[in-house]
Amino acid sequence: MTQPRAPRSPRRSNADYRWTRARVHAFVAALARTGGVAAAAREVGMSRQSAYRLRARLGPQFAEVWDEGLAWGALFRQERQAAQGDTFTHKVTPQGDTSGAQGDTFALQGDTFGPKTAPR
Repeated sequence: MTQPRAPRSPRRSNADYRWTRARVHAFVAALARTGGVAAAAREVGMSRQSAYRLRARLGPQFAEVWDEGLAWGALFRQERQAAQGDTFTHKVTPQGDTSGAQGDTFALQGDTFGPKTAPR
């Protein structure tokens, strides 16, 4: 005898997949808080790609607000790192690279590694 199926969860309505005024406001706030488009879009339940489509659709005025949100996010991140004071710069070079030849190294210079934070 076959097992009875578990009831399916109700389908999301089309409105759950659309940008609403409240969702746009929450996205801009998240953009300023996180400093990243993907993280901000995830926070409001949307994709990064749909956020960029929204930016294109709403035009240059919204693009200015978007850019300002990113700038605020970068400023908050810098202030947080300066307050914590435990960032350091690390140079990565290939192991055993003694040739010193130009053009065949893959060194990353000036990467800033801050303290690990718990995921939100």
